[in-house]
Amino acid sequence: MKQEFDSIPPLSERPLKVVIKGLLASTDINDIKTDLTNQGFPIIKVAQLTQRQSKFPLPLFMVEIRKHVPDAPDIFDLRKCCYLSVTVDWFRKRPGAT
Repeated sequence: MKQEFDSIPPLSERPLKVVIKGLLASTDINDIKTDLTNQGFPIIKVAQLTQRQSKFPLPLFMVEIRKHVPDAPDIFDLRKCCYLSVTVDWFRKRPGAT
């Protein structure tokens, strides 16, 4: 009898997850992805974070970036995105069960 299982990729193969702060909550995700790609970042995914209970969209955007890409700029040096001043922090997962 065959059993299916999921394997968790090692940390070295997982994408880097960061949060971009300073953009408007109404900013389109595709605009952010296009702007970051034009700046040379190897973007995998961009998602807007929401408030835990009310699901209200926050002005915080989680970005997944490929690690170990040659000639890619450091995401933590990012100062402008969509013509606005931004800051970049590490993504910290919400506490509690998922």
